[in-house]
Amino acid sequence: MVEEPLKIVGYVRVSTIEQARQGESLGTQRERISRYLDLSDAELIFTISDDGVSGKTMNRPGFHKVLQMLRDGEADGICVSRLDRMTRRVRHLIELVEDLFVGQNKHLMSVAEQIDTNTPMGRACLTILSAIAQLEREQIAERVKEVLQEKIRRGERTGTIPYGYTVDPCDPTGKLLVPHPGERESIDIAKELRANHWSYHKIAEELTRRGIPTKTGKEKWIHTSVRRILTRPEGWRGGQPDSDSSS
Repeated sequence: MVEEPLKIVGYVRVSTIEQARQGESLGTQRERISRYLDLSDAELIFTISDDGVSGKTMNRPGFHKVLQMLRDGEADGICVSRLDRMTRRVRHLIELVEDLFVGQNKHLMSVAEQIDTNTPMGRACLTILSAIAQLEREQIAERVKEVLQEKIRRGERTGTIPYGYTVDPCDPTGKLLVPHPGERESIDIAKELRANHWSYHKIAEELTRRGIPTKTGKEKWIHTSVRRILTRPEGWRGGQPDSDSSS
């Protein structure tokens, strides 16, 4: 059975400055794409252009149309004369790799870089780009983690205010936390019950029976909230260790 040729949409782009450069003209790019696809098992079904638009932005009408054709299944892939015709930002290229060329199994062809994901070497290039994307995500996650840890170290809130703490009224930023006396007493009660081998369910029922409100003001406690409060690290105080280690 003869396989149908890949349906490829060509994409060409020039910025305002590049319009004056012969090597970057739309016509030259179209010619390169056409010659390249003539030598491959692919069919050029359409060529879409963005004239006078920077490759640093993804907000390009022509490129949006290309992406829509790929996502709607009207084309199997995209061909460009150079990768920077598609985007000049590595971050955007990585997003496209993950979303389309890996995520939706679409093909990417670039004449200058000799990338063709329909070949073993092209797929290897795609694997490398995908690995770079994974590395970037992990680095971002690590940076976010470091920032949060530094905020915690300084005693700053990093989300909702945890039970047992309140915002320091003397802090104009509203970020620093201090112990909430009433809630701390409730934590001590729960800890004492737990020390006497009460289950989290029973502790929740007892706090509810005593009319002790939750952080959100609800009258009924649930066992998961009790467990979360009682299993926090000893001395934890929104980032600053407690002198009495009672949280």
